[in-house]
Amino acid sequence: MTVNCHSIIDKKAELSASIHYIKPDIICGTESWLKGIKPGKPMKKDAIKSAEVFPENFKIYRNDRGTLGGGVFLGIHEDLISTEFIEPVTDCEIEWSKIKLKNSKDLFIASYYIPHRNMKDITNLKLSLEKLTTGKPKHIIIAGDFNCPDIDWINMEIKTGASDKEVQQALMDLSIEHSLVQIHVKPTREGNLLDLVFTNNPSLIKSTGKCTRNFRP
Repeated sequence: MTVNCHSIIDKKAELSASIHYIKPDIICGTESWLKGIKPGKPMKKDAIKSAEVFPENFKIYRNDRGTLGGGVFLGIHEDLISTEFIEPVTDCEIEWSKIKLKNSKDLFIASYYIPHRNMKDITNLKLSLEKLTTGKPKHIIIAGDFNCPDIDWINMEIKTGASDKEVQQALMDLSIEHSLVQIHVKPTREGNLLDLVFTNNPSLIKSTGKCTRNFRP
């Protein structure tokens, strides 16, 4: 399940209701608007604790922005064996977790948010993927709010009149370079496809038709 929270503190009831209805194993969240927790760093004294916000039965991994807005998180159901995976985290809003799968390669999943289209965040996403894909082959899923509505993911082309065309082209090229398939095709916000789900193994995901929730007012 992917969620754009626009402040999770104010949307706890909506999140709980969505989890109860969808029953997801994994939650990829953006715009958490939380503070005080960064990958691999001690929790700050004024941090908002995950237990204050998120439902039980999920391990929560966070990369808070630290300033107003933003922030990403992963919620992994406790029935899955998961750990935070710090090594590929770069200077963008991304959070990684490693999940042990039975009789298969480990699954590496990320929640990613690009608040506005810019090459720096795409470059840092590229660096993150390069760090991750070094070594043995891996199952990969990246989900989140990419704010790139002008990519035709079926025909793999940029739509005519696209804004920030070079940024959207770079994202599409990055997906091709790492053999990532974008499998979410239905509009997610105001008729635009902003929340994307990439994977190098589409068989890992049965459906995305009911996985996206937008808690924006």
